[in-house]
Amino acid sequence: MNYASQTNRAVFELSKFKVQFCETYQTYLLNNKWANTYSESYFHEQSDLVKSLLCQQLKNGLNHKEYLQNLLDNLENRIDSLDKNKSNSPDFFENYSIKIAYTNIHQQEPHSNQSKYERYLNNQLEPDASEIEFFSFLTFHEKKLNGYKNILDFEKGLLLYTIMLYRDAITNLDDYINSIFMNVEFTDFKNYDFEDFHSLKPQQKNNMVCNFNLDKISVAHLFSILINEDIIMFDELNYAKNNTKMKRFVEQNFTFLNFRKERIAIKTFNREYSEATCVGSAAVKQHKAFIDKLILILQTRKTNMKD
Repeated sequence: MNYASQTNRAVFELSKFKVQFCETYQTYLLNNKWANTYSESYFHEQSDLVKSLLCQQLKNGLNHKEYLQNLLDNLENRIDSLDKNKSNSPDFFENYSIKIAYTNIHQQEPHSNQSKYERYLNNQLEPDASEIEFFSFLTFHEKKLNGYKNILDFEKGLLLYTIMLYRDAITNLDDYINSIFMNVEFTDFKNYDFEDFHSLKPQQKNNMVCNFNLDKISVAHLFSILINEDIIMFDELNYAKNNTKMKRFVEQNFTFLNFRKERIAIKTFNREYSEATCVGSAAVKQHKAFIDKLILILQTRKTNMKD
């Protein structure tokens, strides 16, 4: 069986990104599917398929380093494109406007989002974790999406949420393949006895961590300053890799303080970093507040220093 071909095909399908707007139904499609048909787990299930096929390819194939690098280039080009077009912000619709295709035809009529739109406006949540997460996302972007005064604004919020789920999945896959790539020269995959793809990912042991006396979102604000002002650098040639490697470094080496003042390992950093770098007014206000706090600390230190 040609596992390389199957893996390549699965990665190609996952890395496709096509946005359309249907003028007939006044709603968006992502990769030829209505945005409201994607489940919370859809893209992660696609990612898991790639991981499963990849395990078989590594066990049976050759030239692993070159093969993994090609997969990473494919995924990181997509992540880079999403980030450059600010897919985590309503500014995406302006930045990506010339690439959004308009159509009047689709083989299936979409399910209406009207009832969900009305529930959001009336703050009537269903006891469903995915809807709570979705409504929280909408609230975060509410100001830049016109307060959802009409359902088209709501449709834009739904598309952005779907794109966020998509980006989270491909970033997770990129992290997974990168962790294998870093150890590829020292791993005998042919004799690797793994029950499933989860056991393949090397578990890096780190006996030393740095403890931040900050909450998780503040750590994200700090690293957004450090990396965007070129104070720290993980990859000088590729923007997406620079961000990906930074987030992996943070997840593996730092803890934060939760609201109970307990030290917790930063195991995931994507969501907080996306919030910290969002250009929405609420995020900018929060970022400025963090900068003011940082300036005060530095100014106090400067004042207390003797010439």
